[in-house]
Parts: sequence; structure tokens; C-alpha cells
Amino acid sequence: MTHGLGGFPAGRFFCRFLAARPADPDALIDDPFWGEDDPPLRLRNIADMVERSALPLIELHGAPFSSWLLARLWLLSTGAIGAALGVDGLGRGLADGGTYSGFAAVEDAPGHVAAVLALEGRPVYTLMVLSARSAQADPAEIIDALVAAICAPPHALALCHIAIADPERPGRVCAYGWDGQRLLGKACEGHDRRAW
Repeated sequence: MTHGLGGFPAGRFFCRFLAARPADPDALIDDPFWGEDDPPLRLRNIADMVERSALPLIELHGAPFSSWLLARLWLLSTGAIGAALGVDGLGRGLADGGTYSGFAAVEDAPGHVAAVLALEGRPVYTLMVLSARSAQADPAEIIDALVAAICAPPHALALCHIAIADPERPGRVCAYGWDGQRLLGKACEGHDRRAW
């Protein structure tokens, strides 16, 4: 069982966010692929592909692409991604570097996991990769379907806000999301964590 939350359709797949980081992503897949893909899945950053496709159509105004991607996934999943990020009810979390992260099961049939997607949003970089896949799954098909779904018009965003404090740098909090007028997080700012 994947303990999935809501998600969004991506071609013939359904991307379902997970309530917790899987201890072993391969365990979610009936027939995990143990070989090495060429190029390796960890080098196929889906976020880079989305960014190249979406940037001509969107305005970041100095905010990190991680904020746009979060607000876009929030809209597509009708907020289900929020529960997958390990933040509290007020959208506050704690992670090295002020990074948000979550996982999703990419299903090719209800309850049948074809791949596991890992997502990390940072102030200066966004990572979205398949961390595991079925031996029967074509990673290029999954990646193409995810990119197409995320980049499909209209390019609307959902109102969302998360703030991730960096435990290694007291007072550093990174904000991500969309407030309805601007993307959040031009820079991680110093805040008194007791105030949030």
C-alpha cells in the first residue's frame, strides 16, 4: 500500500503524493528495475525539463523556480502536495538548507506503482527525479507525461505558502509558494523562528 494522498493525472499515469518518505522506494513497486538506465534516472531532472518548457511562458520576477513549481503542483493536486511536504498545519517545516521535499507514486493503474518520484525545492535549485521504477515502465514515457501535465495550459497557480527553516543556520527561513500576486522566496530571509 502506498499510503497515497491526492494527486493529478499525467497522460495515462496518475501522480499520487505520498504521506511520508518511503523507506525503500523499490518496495512500492511489484517488479522493480534493478539495472542501470542510460542515462541514469538520477541525472534526468524533470524539473529542468519543466523549467525549460515553462520559463518562456511565466514570469518569476526573481523568485526561485521552486516556488512556481510548488504552486503549480499545489493547483494540479488540489493541495494534496501540502500534506506530502512534512510541514505543519501552518505550512512550517524544518530541513537543511531550507529545502522542501516530498515523494509521489506514479501509477499506471489504480494502486499499481510504475515509478516513484522524488521532489526537492531549494532556493537556487529544483530537483524532480524518478528514484525507482518498474522493470516494465518506460522512464521516458513517464517523464514526458509528467512534463506535459505540469506545463499544460492554462498556467494557473494555486495560493500556497510554506516556510522551511534551516536548522544549521539559525534565523534562516526559506519561503515558497504564490500569494496571488507574486511568487515567494526572492531570498531566504532571517526570521526569529519563535515568531512563526
